[in-house]
Amino acid sequence: MSARRDELLVAIGSEAGFAALDWAVGRALRSGLNLHLVHVAHSHHVLAGQTHPAGDLDAAESIGKQLMRAAVQRVEKQSGAALGVRTSVPTGRPAEVLAEMASSSAAVVLQHRPHGAAASVFGGSVVAGVAARADVPVVSVPEAWETTLASGDGGLAPRVAVGVAEPAAADALIGHAIDTWRGRECLTLVHALHVSAAHELGLKSQDFAAEWVEREAKRLNDVAAAWQSKSPNGLVESRLLHGRPINVLQEISRDSEHLVVGRSHTHLGSHVGSVTASLLRHAACPVEVFPVGAAAPA
Repeated sequence: MSARRDELLVAIGSEAGFAALDWAVGRALRSGLNLHLVHVAHSHHVLAGQTHPAGDLDAAESIGKQLMRAAVQRVEKQSGAALGVRTSVPTGRPAEVLAEMASSSAAVVLQHRPHGAAASVFGGSVVAGVAARADVPVVSVPEAWETTLASGDGGLAPRVAVGVAEPAAADALIGHAIDTWRGRECLTLVHALHVSAAHELGLKSQDFAAEWVEREAKRLNDVAAAWQSKSPNGLVESRLLHGRPINVLQEISRDSEHLVVGRSHTHLGSHVGSVTASLLRHAACPVEVFPVGAAAPA
């Protein structure tokens, strides 16, 4: 498959709702990208509120083509026909098919339902499966997310948060976030600092804990300052927050338009870390999983 790094691959599920598609339209308008809309035909589909067993792949593909027509019409309406759009209806297991197709795209965009909702084609397991396998960024958009497309750059609000696990090793992740969201008013580097039970129980001195917090804050501030010097047109700030990473990032997602996190392992597998997996189900804003160990898209 030839590389098409000028495209966003947008996974279209069988349920109602176009949050991921609308988000992708905004991103494409702002970044000068085209769209590749993909529906993976498989064993069960939901259309107009009814489940249709699709053991016959011809029937499954027919359903997929109906979904594609509706999606293309929405893109044309939302973008004023300003975007290049192509469609595909492959067959197979959604996570595996989308991950394989991802390598020819700039990024993959999927929509997910919150944890506890009825099962969906692009539920948490499929989104996590694609994020674990893909060698390009994967964006998971909550089903209830709303994007305003009124402005020329896609209408995306300026606040973008970056989850930084290790400040000294975050250059690839931060660089990707800054390049992707260039022109945003503020990029916030967020590092969660969890005080161990030993500290909480007083088994370590308060002075030791205070020095540790001060040292970590300085490390994060130094990284933000270095990137700020490279990004004079926007604010790069740091926030050292106390708590477990999943709790901190979940809370940050409630006050952000976008959250970027890294996938730290360098091999392609079938699982993401527990923090990322939880964010893909629970985050209040779109979450972008960037494969730190893979080559960055052109």
